[in-house]
Amino acid sequence: MKKLLGCCLLLVCVALPAPLQAQKPKDAFLDIKEKTLRKEYSHLAMLPVIAAPAAAAPDAILELISSEVQKIMEKEDFTLLAPAETEAIRQQFRGLYANPDAADNQAAISEHTIRELFHRHPVNGLLSVQVLPVAANFRKDKAEWAGTTQKVESRGDGFFGTITGRDYEGQIAASAIRIVISDRGGKPLYNWMGGVEVMMQRNGEKLEPLPQEELWQSEKRVRKAVQYALKPF
Repeated sequence: MKKLLGCCLLLVCVALPAPLQAQKPKDAFLDIKEKTLRKEYSHLAMLPVIAAPAAAAPDAILELISSEVQKIMEKEDFTLLAPAETEAIRQQFRGLYANPDAADNQAAISEHTIRELFHRHPVNGLLSVQVLPVAANFRKDKAEWAGTTQKVESRGDGFFGTITGRDYEGQIAASAIRIVISDRGGKPLYNWMGGVEVMMQRNGEKLEPLPQEELWQSEKRVRKAVQYALKPF
């Protein structure tokens, strides 16, 4: 008998639609052709990699992602302004506020940072990278999402489950890397995602979070996710 499982997943609020259902790489380009994007947006300012708290990505992984993105984009003949340049400008503006972490001040700091970034550097647009949790479909303990697949680990179904077999399906929390290229006004031109790994395991008919120490252990999966997120190029 087929059994449906759900998952408790903290969703990240984002302005762009997740391209999990996109079928063709050309769908990554939003109202622009790849050739035009390459020509008119060849010089990009790369922003520091941002991870949603629910993704639980350590700093070493964020550094790896940033390095892989830069390497691939430069191989594709893009010129990238390093994230450190943007961060240095941001820190300058943070120093002007008594409480830089207040929501209103954060928005103002971001706005001033981007404006100053374009004033100082001859870049055509922005490249941003997000690490975020998504809902991945799975069936028969195999999850598939955003260009990758992974077995869903199970703590077991007991003797009866071993004899009768399993046919569970539903959605499970997984991590992914989203890469967005936007113009100077913030309009998105490119949006694509690469899946990294599942963040939950199955315990009988229930899903439960994997221990944090078991996450982000495969650099190979991280590199593969970055490669897929940039595969349309």
